[in-house]
Formats: sequence, C-alpha cells, structure tokens
Amino acid sequence: MVLQPLEFKECFLDSPEFRDNLHSHEAELERTNKAIKELIRSGKALVEAAKNLLTFVCLHSSGKVKSSLDIPGDT
Repeated sequence: MVLQPLEFKECFLDSPEFRDNLHSHEAELERTNKAIKELIRSGKALVEAAKNLLTFVCLHSSGKVKSSLDIPGDT
C-alpha cells in the first residue's frame, strides 16, 4: 500500500481527504504493529525451541538421557 504523505498544513484545514489519508496511515500502523508482535512471538518460540534442543543435546551427550531415536552412526 502506498500512503500519501501527511502534510502539516493540511491538518489545519481538516479536510475529508486529510482525514481519509490519516485513517489510512493509522490502519497501516495497526497492521505493522500486529506483524511486529507476531514476529516477536515467533522469535521467542524459536529461542525456546533452541534452548530445549541444547538441553536435550547436552543431556544426551553426557549419557544422562537415552534416546529412542534411530540416529545413523549412533552406537
């Protein structure tokens, strides 16, 4: 979506076109905000999954956990 610039002098006129343009900017900011929040949630989930994987790998390599996974080359 291509947004028209908001001109400071137009806010004094408070025309219907300015209000429509302002509404378009507000809607785009809302969409961007939602996308950023979803990105943050996904990033947190990715970090948590990486921590869990690291914990599993450390425990498995120390022999504290026996895996039932068939891993090629694992004896």
